[in-house]
Amino acid sequence: MLSQQLIINGGFDIWQRNTTFTPNDDVYGPDRWNILTETNGAWTVARDTDVPAGVGFKYSAKFSNVTLNNQVALVQFIENIDAVKFQGKTVTLSFYAKTVTTEIANLRASILSWTGTADTLTSDVIGTWAQDGTNPTWATNYTAENTATNNALTSSWQRFTITGIALDTASITNLAIIVWVDDGTIAATDDFYITGIMVNEGSVALPYQAKSFYDELKMCQRYYEKSFNYGTAPSDTSTNDTERLLGFSYTTTSIAIRCDYKVPKRVAPAPTYYNNGGGTASTWDYYTNAWQANNALTNDKQLENYFDVVMAGTFTINSGYLVRGQWSASAEL
Repeated sequence: MLSQQLIINGGFDIWQRNTTFTPNDDVYGPDRWNILTETNGAWTVARDTDVPAGVGFKYSAKFSNVTLNNQVALVQFIENIDAVKFQGKTVTLSFYAKTVTTEIANLRASILSWTGTADTLTSDVIGTWAQDGTNPTWATNYTAENTATNNALTSSWQRFTITGIALDTASITNLAIIVWVDDGTIAATDDFYITGIMVNEGSVALPYQAKSFYDELKMCQRYYEKSFNYGTAPSDTSTNDTERLLGFSYTTTSIAIRCDYKVPKRVAPAPTYYNNGGGTASTWDYYTNAWQANNALTNDKQLENYFDVVMAGTFTINSGYLVRGQWSASAEL
């Protein structure tokens, strides 16, 4: 058997970016989950502790409608090195879900195959939204491996299983697992909860295969990592004081920074740098005990294991003093 759990973060334990979002369309929220919305800002996604009893989950993802009559989907992409191992296999997709007072009637779910260039995906898999019994038109190069039907929600947790999905599209390069709201009439504040999303090989849904928090986090960090504390959302306003030590000043006008990733990335990402209280992409100077703002960053090297940055400007930093800063790096598909 290839795998008893193809999905990463199916139990929504890992939320590195934040624990609540009101995202635009085609934006990552909980780790490894891309959120698609008909209208930007139409849904709020939040970590929640409402979970099925007796199964062993700690968190679910709560989706709350903000702007009525707008659908939403969550999708996870499987990179080529893992997806091709499932070519020609039969798999089962399962998940737990509920609503509140049957506000949202149905969820639908599907596994899509991508036959375009490996790991160069169209992340918005929905070409045209549909509703109330009609599946979306998928973006070019995507094929649904199962015909999605309604999974009727109630106010109690249920496990839904979609068995016997044959991944038989020729030349699969990637896979996408998607769950979406089928309803077209949705009132503001309608919501649903979801957790325990799982894809296992075979025609029977196996018990949910939980990973340790440590293992799940490391798997997520292959795709996204940050210098901030785990519980701190990356932002320009955070003054989190435990930044990873990055480098040193070698003149009063130049700063050299190197950062080794905790986990090698899927590809070499371009880091995002944060203000943290002083101008653009500030660094902390141990000599003056203050943030030093500077506006010229040159990415000297961007590799899967580390990145180098040279900052040029005029600083009140003496040569040889240590500096630090904040960053995030995304290698998502």
